[in-house]
Amino acid sequence: MGYLKYLGAAALMTLSSGAFAADLVAPAKEAPQLADPVGTGFYVEVFGGAKLAGEVDYTPYAGCTDAPDALTAGLAYGGPLGVNPGISGLSVELDVLHASSAFTNDANTSIVTTSLMANAKYTFKLTDSFDVYGAAGVGAIHATSIWHTDTYVDATAAGYQLIAGVGANITPNISLFGEYRFQDSFAPFPSTNPPQWDKQSFPTNVVLAGVKLSTD
Repeated sequence: MGYLKYLGAAALMTLSSGAFAADLVAPAKEAPQLADPVGTGFYVEVFGGAKLAGEVDYTPYAGCTDAPDALTAGLAYGGPLGVNPGISGLSVELDVLHASSAFTNDANTSIVTTSLMANAKYTFKLTDSFDVYGAAGVGAIHATSIWHTDTYVDATAAGYQLIAGVGANITPNISLFGEYRFQDSFAPFPSTNPPQWDKQSFPTNVVLAGVKLSTD
Protein backbone atom coordinates (compact mmCIF):
# COMPACT_ATOMS: atom_id res chain seq x y z
CA MET A 1 0.00 0.00 0.00
CA GLY A 2 2.98 2.30 0.53
CA TYR A 3 3.74 2.52 -3.19
CA LEU A 4 0.16 3.74 -3.84
CA LYS A 5 0.80 6.70 -1.53
CA TYR A 6 3.94 7.56 -3.49
CA LEU A 7 2.06 7.37 -6.82
CA GLY A 8 -0.73 9.62 -5.50
CA ALA A 9 1.70 12.22 -4.26
CA ALA A 10 3.54 12.24 -7.60
CA ALA A 11 0.27 12.72 -9.51
CA LEU A 12 -0.73 15.65 -7.29
CA MET A 13 2.67 17.29 -7.79
CA THR A 14 2.37 16.90 -11.60
CA LEU A 15 -1.12 18.45 -11.70
CA SER A 16 -0.06 21.32 -9.43
CA SER A 17 3.01 22.15 -11.52
CA GLY A 18 0.93 22.08 -14.73
CA ALA A 19 -1.65 24.46 -13.28
CA PHE A 20 1.12 26.81 -12.05
CA ALA A 21 2.73 26.86 -15.51
CA ALA A 22 -0.61 27.63 -17.13
CA ASP A 23 -1.05 30.59 -14.77
CA LEU A 24 2.29 32.01 -15.94
CA VAL A 25 1.18 32.13 -19.60
CA ALA A 26 -0.02 35.69 -20.34
CA PRO A 27 -3.05 36.01 -22.63
CA ALA A 28 -2.19 37.25 -26.12
CA LYS A 29 -3.30 40.79 -27.01
CA GLU A 30 -5.96 40.97 -29.68
CA ALA A 31 -5.23 43.02 -32.81
CA PRO A 32 -7.75 45.69 -33.87
CA GLN A 33 -10.65 44.07 -35.68
CA LEU A 34 -13.04 45.27 -38.35
CA ALA A 35 -16.19 46.51 -36.67
CA ASP A 36 -19.13 44.16 -36.98
CA PRO A 37 -21.76 45.36 -39.42
CA VAL A 38 -25.04 46.49 -37.89
CA GLY A 39 -27.22 44.30 -40.11
CA THR A 40 -28.28 46.37 -43.06
CA GLY A 41 -29.36 49.30 -40.90
CA PHE A 42 -29.21 52.95 -41.86
CA TYR A 43 -27.51 55.75 -39.97
CA VAL A 44 -27.33 59.53 -40.12
CA GLU A 45 -24.56 61.84 -38.92
CA VAL A 46 -24.60 65.57 -38.19
CA PHE A 47 -21.29 67.42 -37.83
CA GLY A 48 -19.83 70.90 -37.54
CA GLY A 49 -16.40 72.39 -37.11
CA ALA A 50 -13.71 74.55 -38.65
CA LYS A 51 -12.34 74.99 -42.13
CA LEU A 52 -8.62 75.53 -41.59
CA ALA A 53 -6.78 78.51 -43.04
CA GLY A 54 -5.59 77.79 -46.59
CA GLU A 55 -5.17 79.39 -49.98
CA VAL A 56 -6.60 79.83 -53.45
CA ASP A 57 -4.42 78.30 -56.16
CA TYR A 58 -4.48 79.93 -59.60
CA THR A 59 -3.92 78.46 -63.06
CA PRO A 60 -2.15 81.19 -65.09
CA TYR A 61 -3.74 82.62 -68.24
CA ALA A 62 -2.11 84.33 -71.25
CA GLY A 63 1.35 83.99 -69.75
CA CYS A 64 0.41 85.72 -66.47
CA THR A 65 1.27 84.09 -63.16
CA ASP A 66 -0.60 84.90 -59.94
CA ALA A 67 0.73 83.83 -56.56
CA PRO A 68 -1.71 81.95 -54.31
CA ASP A 69 -3.95 84.12 -52.10
CA ALA A 70 -4.23 83.25 -48.42
CA LEU A 71 -7.62 82.39 -46.91
CA THR A 72 -8.81 82.76 -43.34
CA ALA A 73 -10.17 79.93 -41.23
CA GLY A 74 -13.94 79.52 -41.45
CA LEU A 75 -16.92 77.35 -40.64
CA ALA A 76 -17.84 73.91 -41.95
CA TYR A 77 -20.91 71.73 -41.39
CA GLY A 78 -22.97 68.97 -42.97
CA GLY A 79 -23.44 65.24 -42.62
CA PRO A 80 -23.93 61.92 -44.39
CA LEU A 81 -26.72 59.40 -44.71
CA GLY A 82 -25.22 55.90 -44.68
CA VAL A 83 -25.98 52.21 -44.72
CA ASN A 84 -24.17 49.07 -43.53
CA PRO A 85 -24.41 46.59 -46.44
CA GLY A 86 -23.62 43.53 -44.31
CA ILE A 87 -19.86 43.36 -45.03
CA SER A 88 -17.80 43.51 -41.84
CA GLY A 89 -16.32 46.98 -41.31
CA LEU A 90 -17.77 48.51 -44.48
CA SER A 91 -20.33 51.28 -44.81
CA VAL A 92 -21.31 53.50 -47.74
CA GLU A 93 -22.56 57.08 -47.48
CA LEU A 94 -24.05 59.99 -49.38
CA ASP A 95 -22.37 63.03 -47.86
CA VAL A 96 -22.83 66.84 -47.87
CA LEU A 97 -20.17 69.31 -46.70
CA HIS A 98 -20.52 73.11 -46.69
CA ALA A 99 -17.44 75.24 -45.94
CA SER A 100 -16.74 78.97 -46.07
CA SER A 101 -13.86 81.42 -45.54
CA ALA A 102 -12.55 84.75 -46.84
CA PHE A 103 -9.39 86.31 -48.24
CA THR A 104 -7.05 87.35 -45.43
CA ASN A 105 -6.36 90.73 -47.06
CA ASP A 106 -10.02 91.70 -47.55
CA ALA A 107 -12.92 90.91 -45.25
CA ASN A 108 -15.45 91.86 -47.95
CA THR A 109 -14.89 88.58 -49.76
CA SER A 110 -16.18 85.04 -49.45
CA ILE A 111 -15.09 81.63 -50.67
CA VAL A 112 -17.84 79.03 -50.31
CA THR A 113 -17.78 75.36 -51.34
CA THR A 114 -20.61 72.86 -51.09
CA SER A 115 -20.02 69.21 -51.97
CA LEU A 116 -22.15 66.14 -52.55
CA MET A 117 -20.11 62.94 -52.47
CA ALA A 118 -20.43 59.18 -52.21
CA ASN A 119 -18.06 57.69 -49.62
CA ALA A 120 -16.80 54.21 -48.87
CA LYS A 121 -15.79 53.86 -45.20
CA TYR A 122 -13.93 51.12 -43.29
CA THR A 123 -14.15 50.98 -39.51
CA PHE A 124 -11.72 49.22 -37.14
CA LYS A 125 -12.84 48.33 -33.61
CA LEU A 126 -10.23 49.21 -31.01
CA THR A 127 -12.40 48.35 -27.97
CA ASP A 128 -16.10 47.98 -27.30
CA SER A 129 -16.22 51.76 -26.81
CA PHE A 130 -13.80 53.16 -29.41
CA ASP A 131 -13.41 52.79 -33.19
CA VAL A 132 -11.16 54.37 -35.80
CA TYR A 133 -12.12 54.75 -39.44
CA GLY A 134 -10.95 55.92 -42.83
CA ALA A 135 -12.97 56.86 -45.90
CA ALA A 136 -12.63 58.11 -49.45
CA GLY A 137 -15.27 59.79 -51.57
CA VAL A 138 -15.91 61.15 -55.05
CA GLY A 139 -18.62 63.46 -56.30
CA ALA A 140 -19.26 67.12 -57.15
CA ILE A 141 -18.15 70.40 -55.57
CA HIS A 142 -19.81 73.75 -56.23
CA ALA A 143 -17.59 76.76 -55.54
CA THR A 144 -18.43 80.46 -55.31
CA SER A 145 -15.82 83.21 -55.05
CA ILE A 146 -17.14 86.74 -54.40
CA TRP A 147 -14.99 89.87 -54.13
CA HIS A 148 -17.14 92.72 -52.75
CA THR A 149 -20.08 92.65 -55.19
CA ASP A 150 -18.32 90.83 -58.05
CA THR A 151 -18.61 87.07 -58.53
CA TYR A 152 -15.38 85.64 -59.94
CA VAL A 153 -16.20 81.93 -59.69
CA ASP A 154 -19.62 80.27 -59.66
CA ALA A 155 -19.15 76.75 -61.02
CA THR A 156 -19.35 73.02 -60.29
CA ALA A 157 -16.54 70.51 -60.80
CA ALA A 158 -15.84 66.84 -60.05
CA GLY A 159 -13.95 66.33 -56.81
CA TYR A 160 -12.77 63.93 -54.13
CA GLN A 161 -12.18 63.76 -50.38
CA LEU A 162 -10.16 61.72 -47.88
CA ILE A 163 -11.34 61.22 -44.29
CA ALA A 164 -9.79 59.89 -41.06
CA GLY A 165 -11.57 59.82 -37.71
CA VAL A 166 -12.25 58.23 -34.34
CA GLY A 167 -15.60 57.34 -32.78
CA ALA A 168 -16.81 56.80 -29.20
CA ASN A 169 -19.83 54.53 -28.75
CA ILE A 170 -22.22 55.96 -26.14
CA THR A 171 -25.06 53.45 -26.67
CA PRO A 172 -25.65 50.76 -29.35
CA ASN A 173 -27.46 53.43 -31.42
CA ILE A 174 -25.59 56.64 -30.55
CA SER A 175 -21.93 57.53 -30.95
CA LEU A 176 -19.79 60.66 -30.99
CA PHE A 177 -16.94 61.20 -33.43
CA GLY A 178 -14.20 63.57 -34.51
CA GLU A 179 -12.55 63.60 -37.92
CA TYR A 180 -10.22 65.35 -40.35
CA ARG A 181 -11.05 65.81 -44.05
CA PHE A 182 -9.15 66.96 -47.11
CA GLN A 183 -11.25 67.89 -50.14
CA ASP A 184 -10.39 69.25 -53.59
CA SER A 185 -11.60 69.32 -57.17
CA PHE A 186 -9.90 67.19 -59.83
CA ALA A 187 -9.55 70.26 -62.08
CA PRO A 188 -9.61 74.03 -61.37
CA PHE A 189 -12.88 75.96 -61.48
CA PRO A 190 -13.27 78.27 -64.49
CA SER A 191 -13.50 82.02 -63.96
CA THR A 192 -16.96 83.53 -64.38
CA ASN A 193 -16.11 87.25 -64.46
CA PRO A 194 -14.33 87.80 -66.75
CA PRO A 195 -14.20 84.30 -68.30
CA GLN A 196 -10.61 84.60 -69.55
CA TRP A 197 -9.18 85.14 -66.06
CA ASP A 198 -7.36 82.59 -63.95
CA LYS A 199 -8.93 79.25 -63.19
CA GLN A 200 -9.01 78.72 -59.44
CA SER A 201 -8.69 75.77 -57.05
CA PHE A 202 -9.87 75.73 -53.43
CA PRO A 203 -8.19 72.87 -51.49
CA THR A 204 -10.16 72.43 -48.27
CA ASN A 205 -8.95 71.10 -44.92
CA VAL A 206 -11.58 70.73 -42.19
CA VAL A 207 -11.72 69.43 -38.62
CA LEU A 208 -15.16 68.24 -37.55
CA ALA A 209 -17.02 66.77 -34.57
CA GLY A 210 -20.50 65.29 -34.54
CA VAL A 211 -23.02 62.68 -33.51
CA LYS A 212 -24.08 59.47 -35.27
CA LEU A 213 -27.54 57.94 -34.89
CA SER A 214 -28.15 54.41 -36.21
CA THR A 215 -31.31 52.37 -36.59
CA ASP A 216 -29.98 49.15 -35.05
